[in-house]
Amino acid sequence: MKKNIYMKKNLYSLLFLLSAFLFPSNLSYTRSIEYPIKAIVFDLDGTIVDSEHFWFSMFLKIVEGHNVTLDSNERTELYNVMHGNTGMKILTWMKEKYALNESVEELQNTYRENSKIYYQGKITFVPGFESFFKCVHCYPLLFAIATNCGPFSSDLICKSVDLEEKFGTHIYHNQHVARGKPAPDIYLHAAKQLGVEPHECLAIEDSATGIKSAQAAGMFCIGLNRGDRSKVAQADLIVDSYEQIDIETLLKGDTAQLGVAYS
Repeated sequence: MKKNIYMKKNLYSLLFLLSAFLFPSNLSYTRSIEYPIKAIVFDLDGTIVDSEHFWFSMFLKIVEGHNVTLDSNERTELYNVMHGNTGMKILTWMKEKYALNESVEELQNTYRENSKIYYQGKITFVPGFESFFKCVHCYPLLFAIATNCGPFSSDLICKSVDLEEKFGTHIYHNQHVARGKPAPDIYLHAAKQLGVEPHECLAIEDSATGIKSAQAAGMFCIGLNRGDRSKVAQADLIVDSYEQIDIETLLKGDTAQLGVAYS
C-alpha cells in the first residue's frame, strides 16, 4: 500500500515537471498559487539524517576511554539523555554521572577529534527523506533546518550528505540563537530568515524536546516515530515514516487530515 501511494505522489511530481517543460507559461501560474503552508522546517538528527547511532558511539567511546563499562540499562540511559540535548549538556551529564576527571571542554575536544576520524560513511539519510524532499520540492515551498546541534556537529553532517545543496544557507544550529530547544528560538529564527510567519510553517521532529520547541513557536508539528512512540506523543500528528505524510493535503493546510491511515 505504501508503495502505491508513493508511486502516486511521484507521478504527481513527474506530471508537474513535464507540464512546466512543455508549457512554460503554466510554471509561473502554478508557482504563484498561495498555500496556507509556505515552508517546512526540519529537525536534523533523526529526522533528516540517521546519525544518532554515530553520536552515541562517540559518547560511549569517551566513557569507555575512562575505563567505565556500561551495562545495557546504563547504555539506554545514556542514549535517552543524548536524545534531543546539546553536546555540551550531554558531556556535562556524563562528567557528573561517571565522575570523569577531565573538564567538559577537554571531553568536548576528545569528542570532536574522534568524530572527525570516524564519521565518514557513518551518517546516512533517514529512510524516505530523500523521496519526500523531492516530492515537496516541486511545490512553492521554502525549506530550512532547525537543529539543537552545535556548529561542529551540523557542519560535519553537512559535509557527509551535502545538505547545502538542498537547503542552501537555511541551516540553523544552536549558536544562531540565545536558547536551544525546547525554547522556540531556533524555529522562530528559521521562520524569520525564510521570511514567513511561524504559523505558515510545518515542522518535522523526532524528539519531545524538538516538538515542544516547534509548538512553542506556533508551528504545526509532525512527530516522526523512529521506534519509541512516547518521544513524539505530544506532536500534532504522528507518522511512522515519511510515506505517511499526505503531501497534497499538506499544501491545502488541512492539518487535521495530514496523515495517511495504514492498517
